[in-house]
Amino acid sequence: MTIPSTTDDLIAEIELDFQSARKLGREAYIDMQDGETLIARIRELEQAQRWVPVTERMPEVGVHVLACKVGRKTNHGPFFAMACKNEMMPWRYIDGDRCDVKVSHWQPLPELPQ
Repeated sequence: MTIPSTTDDLIAEIELDFQSARKLGREAYIDMQDGETLIARIRELEQAQRWVPVTERMPEVGVHVLACKVGRKTNHGPFFAMACKNEMMPWRYIDGDRCDVKVSHWQPLPELPQ
């Protein structure tokens, strides 16, 4: 048995299993519904972790996010920032200092551990 290399491979493999399960009757159908719920949850989690282009939408004002500068040929990695109301300067570093770099993408921060 091989391990799927991508999420799409995993989803495709689960969907093939669903086709086989449909032939096994009611009990398999219940398992299939659980699998469809699992696929929906995987997609939801992937969506929550993707980089959001600022052209698509901005984060809520004051919410801390991980931001990425425009251009891939920069020596600086992602940085913590927050959106602000100022249209001329829409970003600030989370310590409140003004951020004068152009941001291309942002990503929500994960939940803190409990």
